[in-house]
Amino acid sequence: MPPTLGIDFGTTNSTMSALNPNTGTPEVIRNEYGDEKTETVVLYEGDSVFVGKAAIHKLEAAEESGDTEHIYGVFFRSFKKTLNDQTAHALPDSDRVIRPIDLVTDFLKHLKKVAEDRYFHGSVDALRLTYPVVFRKTQKNILEQAALNAGFTQIEMLHEPISAVRGYAATGLNVGRNILVYDLGGGTFDLAFVRREADGTFTVPLESQGELNCAGDDFDMAIYQHWDQQVFQQHGIHFSPSPGRINPFVLRGCRQAKERLTNTAEAGFSKYFEEQGLNVRCRINRQEFDRLISPLVQRTIDATRQMLVELQNLRITIDTLLLIGGATRTVLVYEELVKLHQDGILPVRPTLTMHTDVAVALGAVVEKIPFPPEHKAGDRTVLTIKDVEFPFRWCPPGTFMMGSPTSEARRCDDETQHQVTLSRGFWMLETPVTQLMWESVTGSNPSHWKGAKLPVEQVSWEDCWKFVEQLNKLKVAPSGYRFSLPTEAQWEYACRAGTTTPFNFGSVLNGAKANCDGDFPYGTSVRGRYLGKTSKVGSYPANAWGLLDMHGNVFEWCSDWYDDYPSGSETDPVGASEGSSRVLRGGGWSDCAGLCRSAARSLNDPSYRYDYYGVRISLVRVE
Repeated sequence: MPPTLGIDFGTTNSTMSALNPNTGTPEVIRNEYGDEKTETVVLYEGDSVFVGKAAIHKLEAAEESGDTEHIYGVFFRSFKKTLNDQTAHALPDSDRVIRPIDLVTDFLKHLKKVAEDRYFHGSVDALRLTYPVVFRKTQKNILEQAALNAGFTQIEMLHEPISAVRGYAATGLNVGRNILVYDLGGGTFDLAFVRREADGTFTVPLESQGELNCAGDDFDMAIYQHWDQQVFQQHGIHFSPSPGRINPFVLRGCRQAKERLTNTAEAGFSKYFEEQGLNVRCRINRQEFDRLISPLVQRTIDATRQMLVELQNLRITIDTLLLIGGATRTVLVYEELVKLHQDGILPVRPTLTMHTDVAVALGAVVEKIPFPPEHKAGDRTVLTIKDVEFPFRWCPPGTFMMGSPTSEARRCDDETQHQVTLSRGFWMLETPVTQLMWESVTGSNPSHWKGAKLPVEQVSWEDCWKFVEQLNKLKVAPSGYRFSLPTEAQWEYACRAGTTTPFNFGSVLNGAKANCDGDFPYGTSVRGRYLGKTSKVGSYPANAWGLLDMHGNVFEWCSDWYDDYPSGSETDPVGASEGSSRVLRGGGWSDCAGLCRSAARSLNDPSYRYDYYGVRISLVRVE
C-alpha cells in the first residue's frame, strides 16, 4: 500500500494523520510548529501564501501596526462553510482572483508539503479526506477537485462520523455495536447512528442529520456580536469600521474567550482603537455565554432527542456515545446531554476523552477494526447489593507509565516514573463509595457531609478494609471475583485510562472539572471554584473508561503500604509487605489542584479519619 495521508479538514482547525509503518497504528502528524492541529486560515501577501499559524502571525502584526483594513481583503477563514459560493474575490494590489476552491487548494497544498517534509520524507500522492454529513455532492466534488489541484492523485472521500468511530476504536477506547456520533466542530454539527458490523466494518443505516451554521464558529460570533454591541453602546464605535465586515483579530479573541470558559467562570479580551486612543476591555461570564448560545445548543439537543426516539421505535439501544469536535467541550453542551441521560432518553452517560479533536483524523487512515476481547475498556456492569446499585467499569490488562515525568509541574520526588504491566483486568467502582452504598452494607454512616449520593468520608483504611470483608461475606461478587481495595498501580492505571497528562482530562485544573480548592489552580493562573465540601458523585465528566471523580472530591484509600517506587519496570505490583502508612490517591475537596494529579501520592496512618478521606472498591479475580 502506498504512503497515505489522512486529513480531517475542519472549519476552524485541520489535523493530519498516517499509519505508523512499524506498528500499523494511526498517529497524528504534527505541523511545522510541532502542533497537532493547524488553524484552517489562509493569508495572501504579494505572491506568498501563508497558512495556519504563519497567517495568524501576519494577522497579529497587522493589528499591532493598525493596518487592519488591508488585512480584511487578504485573510480568509471558515471557507469550508462557503464551498458552494464560487464568487471570485479579487486580492487588493494584485491581479489574482481567489475562490473558495482556491483557498482549499492552497491549504491542502501546504499540508501536503509539511507531511512530506516532516513525516514521509518523500512524495505522498494518496489522500483520505474527511467530510461532514451535511455536505452534498457538489461540496464533496469541490473538495476532491481541490485535492487534485493540490497535487494528490489518489483521493478517497470519507464520511466524518465513520472516520471518528474508526479513530476511537483504533486507540483502544470502548466502542460498541450501536454508536451515536455527536460531532460539534468549528463550522458544522453532525449527528449520525453508526453500526459496527461483525466483519469489523462500520455502516450508517439511518439518514444522518446536521447543520452548517450551528457550531463553534457560531458560538464565536455570538460573543463577537454581544461585545460589539456593548462597545457601540458605551463608546459609539464598532470593532470593524466597515459595515458588514468582521474584524478577524477580535473574532479570534472571541474564540479564545469561548475556550477559556470551559475551565473558568469568566473570560475577557482587550482591543485598542488607535484612532480614538481608546483601550476597550470586554468581559463575559459563563451565564452570559450560556444565554447567548442556548438556542444553538438546543437545536443540536432537539436533533439528538429526535434521533434517539427514532432508534427506540426501531428497538435499537445505543451502547456508545462519541463526542467529536472541540465545541463538545462547551459546558452547556455537556450539561444538556447529561440531562438527556438523566431523563432516560440517552442510554449512556456522555464522556469526554482526550481524542475529541483528533479521532476523525486518526480514523481516516484506518480500515477494519476487529472486535476486542469479551470485555472492552469501560464496559459497565451493575451489582445490586441489598437493593442498592453498585456500578463497575472494566479496566483491561495493559502496560502504562506509572508516576510522573520530571518535567511535570509540582511533582514530588516519590513519583519516579516507571513502566508497570497489569496482566489481569479488573472492575473498578464507577464512583467513590457513596453514603447510600456504605450504609446499606454496614448499617451506619460516619460522614460529616450528609447525603445519599455524596461520597462516604471520615473512614479510615481499617474501616474500608472491614467494608470489603463484609461485602465478600455477602457472596454477591460475580463468579471468580472478590471485592478488594485497588492497588496503587490499579488506581493510577484506571484514573489515567490511557492518558499521560497530569489529569485524565488534560493539563489544567482550577475546580471546573473536579472538586478541589480552585483558589490554588494547576496549569493556569485563573482561579476557579472552591466548594468547601464534598459534592454529589458524578457531578463532573467521566474519564475515557467511564470512571467518575478520580480527581478530587475525596481521597481514596488503596490497599498498599506506602513505599518508594522501584527504578525499573514491574508487573502486577502490590506495594511493600509491611509499613506504617497506607496509600491515598486522587486528592480531596480541600486540596490544591496539584495534589489531585493522576500521579500524586498521599499517605497516612491506616487508623486516621478525615472528612476528605473516602474509598473506591474494585473486583479482582480470585487467585
